[in-house]
Amino acid sequence: MRELARQEEGERTPGATKGSKEMVLARNIPDSGWAWVVLVVGFLIQMLCSVVVYSVGILKPAFLDKYGEEPVKTDWLGSLHMSLSHMAGPFVSMALSRYYCRTVIFISGIVTAIGFLWSAFVDKMDLLFLSYAAIGGIGEGFIYTTSVVSLGYYFKKRLYFASGIATTGAGVGLMIFPPLIQMLITNHGLASAMMIISGASLQFCVLGALIAPTRQEMTAKQNMKELHTVHNHEPKLNTNILRNYSFDVYLLSILFWNLAYAFIAQSLPLYSSYTGNSRDEAAFLLSLSGFSSMIGRLLGGIAANDGQIDGIILYFGPNGVFALFSLLFPLYGKYYSGQVFYAVAYGLYTGSSISVQGPIVVRLVGIEMLAVGYGLLMFVTGIGSLIGPPFGGWLMAVTPFLEVGFFVAGVALLLSCITGMMIIVLEKRKLDESVQTPAKARSGSLSISHYGTSIYTLNDLTLEVTREPSGRFRTETTISGRYRSETYTSETSSFI
Repeated sequence: MRELARQEEGERTPGATKGSKEMVLARNIPDSGWAWVVLVVGFLIQMLCSVVVYSVGILKPAFLDKYGEEPVKTDWLGSLHMSLSHMAGPFVSMALSRYYCRTVIFISGIVTAIGFLWSAFVDKMDLLFLSYAAIGGIGEGFIYTTSVVSLGYYFKKRLYFASGIATTGAGVGLMIFPPLIQMLITNHGLASAMMIISGASLQFCVLGALIAPTRQEMTAKQNMKELHTVHNHEPKLNTNILRNYSFDVYLLSILFWNLAYAFIAQSLPLYSSYTGNSRDEAAFLLSLSGFSSMIGRLLGGIAANDGQIDGIILYFGPNGVFALFSLLFPLYGKYYSGQVFYAVAYGLYTGSSISVQGPIVVRLVGIEMLAVGYGLLMFVTGIGSLIGPPFGGWLMAVTPFLEVGFFVAGVALLLSCITGMMIIVLEKRKLDESVQTPAKARSGSLSISHYGTSIYTLNDLTLEVTREPSGRFRTETTISGRYRSETYTSETSSFI
C-alpha cells in the first residue's frame, strides 16, 4: 500500500519530476506505455522457457545413453519435470498474493539456474529427479505462470493480442533451441549443455526486473492482504473459484488437451528415431513444430483480438482439427514425410489454442481472480504432463504398434474439443438466466475498507471504485467511481 501511495503522490505532487510522472502514468494506463515493454519481456521469457520445457524430448535420448536406465524411468523423469513446472501454479498464486511479479520471477530465475547447474554434475539419474525435475521444473513454472499473469495487469482491450504475441516467443524458442541443444550435446556432452541452460536461466532475473508493478496489481494485493488480516490467516488458495461451472469444465478440457500435448512433445522425436531417422532429423521435427507454433500463436491472438470470432471457439476448434490428424497418424506416421506433416500441424493447431488459454481465464473468472485461476489451470496442466507421457510410452512398449500412443492422444484431443464446446453452452445458459432475472443479476454490494482505488472486472466490463478522505479536516470519506467497457465509459451511479 505504501508503494501505491507513493505512486499516487508522484502523480499529484507539483515537485515531482516530469520523467517520474510519465513513468508512473505509463505503467498505469492499460494497453499503452510500459505495457509494450512488458509484452517484449513476456515474449523473451516464454522463448527462454521453451529451452527448459521443450528440451525434454531432446534430453531424453541423452539421459538414456549416459545413465543406461529403463526408458519408462526416463519417461517419468521428463514427465515430472514438465508436470512440476505446471503443478506449481497454485503455489505461484499464493506467492503472487503477497509479492510482486518481478520479485517472484527474479527469485525463480536463480532457483532454476541452480537446478540445472546441479544437474550437470549428477552421476546417478535418481538425483536428477530432485535437481532437474523438482528444482528446475518448479522454478520454471513460477517464471512462466507469473509472466502470463503480468500481462493481465498491463493489458485489457488488447489482452488476446498481447497473449498471442507473448506466446509466440515459445514458438520461436521451439524452432531455434532443440537443434542447438542437440548440437551442444553432440559436440560438448550433456553436462556442458546443462551448464549453458543454467546460464540462460539467469536471464530471467534481468527480464523479471523490468515488470514494474501497476496500480491494479498493487490494489489487488492490498485487497488480498486486508482479506487475510480480517480473517486472521496466512494467504491460501481461494477455492470459491471452483463454484464457477464454466471454469470447471474449462479445467477438464485443459486436462484432456495436455494429456495429448505433453505426450507428443516428448515422444515424437523418440518415435522418429525408432523408425530409423537420425537424432538430428528427430530434433528438426521440433524445430518445424516451433515455426508453425509461432505462426499459430500469432494468428490465434490476432483473430481473438479482432472480436469477430469467439476466443473459446479459437480454443476448441483447433483441438478438434488436430484430433483428426492424430487419430489418422497410424496411417502415415511411419514415413518421415508424414512425421514432418504431423509436426507442422502439431505446432500450428496447438499454438493457436495456447494463445487464447490465458485470456479465457480472465474472461471466465475476472482480473481479480486471474492469479488464482491461472494457477489452477497450470496445476491441471501439470497433471496432464505427469500422466500423458508415461501412459503413452507404456502403450508404445506393450503393443506391437508404436503409433498407438498418438491415436490415444487424438482421443484425448477430441474430448478436449467436446468439453470446450460445453463452455459456450454454460455461458449462454448463464446469460439467459441473468436476462430472465435482471434485478438479481444487476444488484450487488461492494465492501471497500481502505483508501485507494478498487477494481472489479467481469468479462469486458471494469468497475473502478475510489475511497478517499475529504472535508476540511480530512475526517470525512468520499466514494466515487466509474465503469467502462470496450466501447464506453460512464459514471458508476448509472451502473448501480
